[in-house]
Amino acid sequence: MDLKRNVRIYIGLEDSEGEKYSPEQVKRLADRFLEGYTFFLGEGAWKGTREPVAVIDWAGDMPGRIFDFAKEAKRILNQESILVTLGPVEILFF
Repeated sequence: MDLKRNVRIYIGLEDSEGEKYSPEQVKRLADRFLEGYTFFLGEGAWKGTREPVAVIDWAGDMPGRIFDFAKEAKRILNQESILVTLGPVEILFF
């Protein structure tokens, strides 16, 4: 077993002006920064407003590229903020 860091990023698919973004836009952006990740859709709320969200789940040694990805996603998708959660995780590959 190998102890790594798990990072999950929650990205709103709509900005404060009502502009909508597609899940494919988020995936294309993630492909530029990350070698591998898991992607899924959910629903979140920010400041009392519900919105669709894209979630990127990643695990590895150094989350620097993940942080670069989050900053770029925030800029390109015109988000006020993006939630990033961090935690230790044990990784097994079979």
